[in-house]
Amino acid sequence: MKNLVLSFLSLVLVSVLITEIAQASTPVQDVKKIITVLKERNYKNVILEKNFGGTDLQIVFVDNGLRYTVYYTGVNTTKEFISFWVRPEGTSGLKFLSTFTDHDLDGVVDFGIKGSSDGTIFDSKIFNVDEVGIPKTTLFRDYWQEQLDAAYKAALRRLL
Repeated sequence: MKNLVLSFLSLVLVSVLITEIAQASTPVQDVKKIITVLKERNYKNVILEKNFGGTDLQIVFVDNGLRYTVYYTGVNTTKEFISFWVRPEGTSGLKFLSTFTDHDLDGVVDFGIKGSSDGTIFDSKIFNVDEVGIPKTTLFRDYWQEQLDAAYKAALRRLL
């Protein structure tokens, strides 16, 4: 009986660990570092910057052959989010473009979409959540979380 209980507890623990790993995200403290640098406009290695009325900011940087366009809203507001548009450096059009968003600045992806193979419309690897943050589908969630994590890491390398 004791071995059965230990086996059951081991399975529960493994299940919890697998769930936590699957839902891993960029640490909130790293997101906050990036947001602080954006708010203070104290970033490095930016090739383009545009301010939209004092509340929204767009910057562009390149890291490891990828061009990142970062759109941050919330400089002077309480509703903040950050979006990334990513494409291989030197490309254009929808075919190579991926875009994804972190609505609550919690390091968890809330939206992701990739350009189509023919480059005419976004129709590939769509993921999004509803207005209260519940995923409409979990299809591609892990893919977009990996993209968001990579973008935050690139921002940490280039902007700080």
